[in-house]
Amino acid sequence: MDVEMFQTKDRLGLKVPFLYEKFFYVNFDEYGEFMQMIDPSYSGPETLEAPDLEWQDLNLTEKEQEYIQKRYGAFLLGNLEDKNFTMKKGVEYEHEGETIKVREVTLKLSSSETKNLVNDFMDHLIKDEKLHSMIVTRAQKVSKAGALTKKVGSPDANGLKRQLVDGLNDAKKEMKGIHFSKGFSSTLLIDKDEQIIDRKVTTAYGGSTNQLNMELRSKNVSYGNDQLFEEFSVALSPEDDEESKLLFQVTNDVVVKEDNRKENLNAFFKIEEYGESEEINFSMKSDIDGEKGGKQKIRRDFNLNFVVGDFTDMPSAFNGTIKQTSELNLKKDYSNAKFELKLGLADELGSDTVPFKLGTKTKLKDKLEMPDLKLDSGAGLNLVNIPEGEMYRIQGEMGMNLMELGVKYGLVPEDVYQFDSYDGYYDLEDEDSVVKL
Repeated sequence: MDVEMFQTKDRLGLKVPFLYEKFFYVNFDEYGEFMQMIDPSYSGPETLEAPDLEWQDLNLTEKEQEYIQKRYGAFLLGNLEDKNFTMKKGVEYEHEGETIKVREVTLKLSSSETKNLVNDFMDHLIKDEKLHSMIVTRAQKVSKAGALTKKVGSPDANGLKRQLVDGLNDAKKEMKGIHFSKGFSSTLLIDKDEQIIDRKVTTAYGGSTNQLNMELRSKNVSYGNDQLFEEFSVALSPEDDEESKLLFQVTNDVVVKEDNRKENLNAFFKIEEYGESEEINFSMKSDIDGEKGGKQKIRRDFNLNFVVGDFTDMPSAFNGTIKQTSELNLKKDYSNAKFELKLGLADELGSDTVPFKLGTKTKLKDKLEMPDLKLDSGAGLNLVNIPEGEMYRIQGEMGMNLMELGVKYGLVPEDVYQFDSYDGYYDLEDEDSVVKL
């Protein structure tokens, strides 16, 4: 079925020609009236506003980034002493048979030093009015886009700042009861290009008697010919229970050759508790051809496996292939894309494959041509102003078209109903029942 939809700053419209020949539209300043037609008890926004928020609107500006780096860099330099650091030069680091020399820089803090640093950092945040303004400005943008209403509008900036500061003060109070029994340790391996290729962070935190061990690892290692290995992992375990552990790890091996990029991604999640474990394993191989050009082809083959535990009622494995093609031509003003998914499901009883295809064609234009919805044009109907009698007639016409659609696709047997053009009834053969549209 063909579907037409349009949106401006003032209204939203939809037309499905198979069901009805005209647009149905609602003006945003009549949104409340429209909702009360559907639900008489509706008490929400009376008007809507089309959102125009984009992700780049939330990005930090260069000036804001410089401010944060300067302020918090100075804070760390002022609160960490030389005795907290050690450095080793010429440390050998091996990956995939290759060995390079790196600098090893380690930061260690005792339990009391860690707690003092965290408390001082919270005070630093609470006093940072410029940072508060950055956060509040973005919160207002998100709130305005989410509410979509002129009546509510953007929250008061001063009120948001007070809430933010109150929240930070509450967090500081809560953190007074948190202890860091093993302090804090961070080890960085830095290559000749001043890039951190390996990072390990360990700490333990919690109440006075209930501590949680945490270890974070990350890698970003260049090797071979334009190859890159990336890794991130986090391991959590109770300090007094060696039999319980939570582990999450994701790795990605990337090979780049001219305009082709290959990725081998693996993700692993595991929970161990008293000899029993549950695992989720995910792997995906990607081949991206035309990474930087106007034409691009992508193929991804993936597998997702569940191992025992609470997932036994679900399929034990998912696997499949994703194929994507896209073409962007700015000279001819078009952008086309195709997406194809083949998803395989497997469990103890067997397996199935589900296919899905999607294609899009986009015309790039300097100015959109909107339908003429003036009262005398006859091209559209305002949902708020349709008379009750006219609405019944429209419902009847759409109902007849839906029945025809059901017959066309075999959802309704062709001989099940007969339409009487004089009395507006469908006579169903099943026990002489009658349904009036």
